Amino acid sequence: MADASSGNDLHRLIYFSTFSPAFPVELEQQDQEIANIVRVSILNNGKLGLTGLLLAHQNWFLQVLEGPEHRLMGCYGVIVLDSRHIDPTLMGVGPIPKRNFYNWNMCSRRLSKANDAILRTLDVEGPFSPKTLNFEKALKLLMAVRTIQSRPEPLAA
Repeated sequence: MADASSGNDLHRLIYFSTFSPAFPVELEQQDQEIANIVRVSILNNGKLGLTGLLLAHQNWFLQVLEGPEHRLMGCYGVIVLDSRHIDPTLMGVGPIPKRNFYNWNMCSRRLSKANDAILRTLDVEGPFSPKTLNFEKALKLLMAVRTIQSRPEPLAA
């Protein structure tokens, strides 16, 4: 995706939230709902020049968004009102020199047992919770997930 915003208007925002009681409980239904979120986000974010990654694990979301500041904040305002999650917590927002999620209008990743090593390295003090992260650690996690997700699938033998 081409970056249509000027360098001084480009910002990054990271937040986390908890699934609402109305969010599906069954993993298959959760995956369908997350796919719906991503599908709509791809359309909307592409029009706004926003890129990012949505991470879902257990009962929480962690998301990074990048783009022009006014569009980013408008999008976050819509996200805060979404009934599929509760307690959205803004971890940070600020200017960036370039996008780290430049070719992702939106993508999601549900962490699985195979990704537990990533979580263990970020929080050795106990079970992982996004509440234990600061902005830098959250970005590090999201970048690691982006890298893993960008890898080509291994060929079947």
